[in-house]
Amino acid sequence: MKANKDLTIRLIQAYLKHNQLISALESIHLDTAGMYFINLVEIVAQLMGIEGEKSDQWFTIYDSYMEHSYNYQVEDRGDNLLPVAEDCYNHLAACLQVEQKVREAEQHRGQL
Repeated sequence: MKANKDLTIRLIQAYLKHNQLISALESIHLDTAGMYFINLVEIVAQLMGIEGEKSDQWFTIYDSYMEHSYNYQVEDRGDNLLPVAEDCYNHLAACLQVEQKVREAEQHRGQL
């Protein structure tokens, strides 16, 4: 599981860096961002154990980090994005835990 966590965080970090590039292209009115879309969210979800549909809350958390990637200084390797990626992962994992607890409570209520 630790290997998946580390890999997932690195993928989030790479996607943050990619979104910095897309934001920069859009800021100079190069509307080619759609041509460079990479759907790493699906891989991140799979590595985190999500099968099928992602909850709206989970996706909102993920998307909010991606949308604000331009707020961070652009660096060659993107090392400054690693703590951001870790924070994103932790929020996503917490969301999954809460959703799991809610499902368990709903199942328990259904058994009463």
